[in-house]
Amino acid sequence: MSFDTKDPDHKTADLVSNHYETANHRAASIDHLELVFTIEGHRQHFGAPLHRSATVKDFALIAAAAGGLEDSVEIFLEDAEEPLNEELVLAEHLAVKFAPLHVATQGKISVTVDYNGRDEERNFRPSATVLRVIKWAIGPKGFRLEGEPSDFELKHDGEVLPPDMHLGQIVRGKKKLKLDLVFKAKHQG
Repeated sequence: MSFDTKDPDHKTADLVSNHYETANHRAASIDHLELVFTIEGHRQHFGAPLHRSATVKDFALIAAAAGGLEDSVEIFLEDAEEPLNEELVLAEHLAVKFAPLHVATQGKISVTVDYNGRDEERNFRPSATVLRVIKWAIGPKGFRLEGEPSDFELKHDGEVLPPDMHLGQIVRGKKKLKLDLVFKAKHQG
């Protein structure tokens, strides 16, 4: 579910201001947790303390402001196909195993993967990891290649992408991405 980050009651500024002013105090409180998240178009990870009773919408307002996103945003668990509902209490839906949340504008990313002059295309959510794309690309719905995902890597504009990077971190609003699938360079020692 997506929702508008525009705030007609101007509560977002207060929420963000209060959030950052009291961040150190709240981080030490047992009623708060430290969230790690990625935002569409930003390579770095963000962190913010959030009250355990905060909803997905509460978090979205803080995260959208931190990333400078003014459009409607969706909040995803890593590699999830569907965004979280805005009314859910966010802490109740976090995975036991650590994985950053992803904040993105609406829509899927059209991903084209090139391998030896052949192209395969599929739509992915912005929260999809590079590793997930590699698994698809080498699998039965992609190029049907032999080997393990760890034998391959994806490049974007010549840069090798880390397997845990979210696709949304690479694009900013374009929702279209061209990647190259290559064998991982193995150094002999």
